[in-house]
Amino acid sequence: MHFLSKKNVQEFTLIVRIGNKYHSPHHLFTFQQLRCLELQDCLFHPPLGFNGFEKLINLDLVRVTFDPSIFTNLISKSPLLERLRLRCCTNIDILEIDVANLKFYEFIGKTKSISFKNAPMLEKVTMAILGRRLLNDTSPVCSNFPKFFHYMPSLLELDISGAILEYLIKGGLPEGPPTALNNIKSLNISSMSLRNAEVVSSAVYLITSCPKLQDLTLEFYQVSVGDIVEPVVELLRAQSSSSGAVKLQRVKVNMFTGLEMEMEFMKFILASAPVLEEIFIWNCTLYLFRSCKQMIDDMKEFRGASPNVKFTFEEIDMEGGYEHEEDM
Repeated sequence: MHFLSKKNVQEFTLIVRIGNKYHSPHHLFTFQQLRCLELQDCLFHPPLGFNGFEKLINLDLVRVTFDPSIFTNLISKSPLLERLRLRCCTNIDILEIDVANLKFYEFIGKTKSISFKNAPMLEKVTMAILGRRLLNDTSPVCSNFPKFFHYMPSLLELDISGAILEYLIKGGLPEGPPTALNNIKSLNISSMSLRNAEVVSSAVYLITSCPKLQDLTLEFYQVSVGDIVEPVVELLRAQSSSSGAVKLQRVKVNMFTGLEMEMEFMKFILASAPVLEEIFIWNCTLYLFRSCKQMIDDMKEFRGASPNVKFTFEEIDMEGGYEHEEDM
């Protein structure tokens, strides 16, 4: 490292494979030409007087321990930063993103509050909360929807978990959707619970508020027959005659079992998307409550806004080690 400190190092990766956390080498903080930094399983503690990496473009931290104030200072002194990934790092009570040149942002971890203060160039956001919930977040007076999306007008791709949906709906849904949703073309919602009417309402609002949405991916939490929640079914039935996903072309659904709540959600999708071309669904055979053919036949009976949707259902047998695919 001492040798490297005398060179114009632009890319540096440190991946620690030992059990205990490894302190990031102090010579790292002398790399003033650094553009790409990737750290994994280590402690990040800059020395006093550290002025950041002013040429840094890409920062990737995985299971890195740091003082949240140090992280905030690092970000504020990286004016050229375009890509930021934080995965399973130190809990950050208040997560604020104020990076003018940021284009890609991924956060997987725990936090109490999320806000984007300044992200005019941000095109892709991936966010998931570990443990499914924000840490002890209290319900705000006003909706979190506009607060979350207000400062990212260039957003094209959004990948969020069900816990983020729970956070967004706190304070209620705004009458008018945030303008940041106007350009989203790809939406991925993972670990979504159909047992929670508020989460389902938030998902429906988000899907129908993206007028340029083309690709939608959904992943449902595993449910059982006894999990059917009548308010959710009623909510989805009320939405099934509405429109909104006017440019949606492709839908992929993971962990689909065929229960009533899931079928009603598909009915809503089919009724909302006049140019829909393809629906791809998959799950493990073990978790299916009905056959692939039966589910596809039922979906084809729904009143769809698009007449020529192709249904593909992939069934994976974990015990037998084979895949079965139905096309209709």
